[in-house]
Amino acid sequence: MIRATMLDQLNMPYITALRSRGINEKRIFFNHAFRNTLNPYITSSSNLLADLFSGSLILEIVFSYPGIGKLMYEAVLQEDINLVLTNIMFISFLVLAGMLISDILLAIVDPRIRYSSK
Repeated sequence: MIRATMLDQLNMPYITALRSRGINEKRIFFNHAFRNTLNPYITSSSNLLADLFSGSLILEIVFSYPGIGKLMYEAVLQEDINLVLTNIMFISFLVLAGMLISDILLAIVDPRIRYSSK
């Protein structure tokens, strides 16, 4: 995904304009094209933390490894409401933490995004 976006960025008109001004190729690559490439990747990886825990059930069942996924599965089978709600709250916290980290990284990478305290 990053490679395809980077190739698209390198064919944009602003990159051609930077090259015609004689700017170093490394500077064009890292300071301009790569920073614009990171935006979609950071946005799409915001749910990565939650996906790691929610997708673990299949691996834990296949490899007979005790973990959070198997614990959640057994709690649903035994109708343990408190454990199910706690696990859902934990995964929801991971989603929120991932989105917060994603927003902070986007504010660092993209100069167009600025958060004000108005």
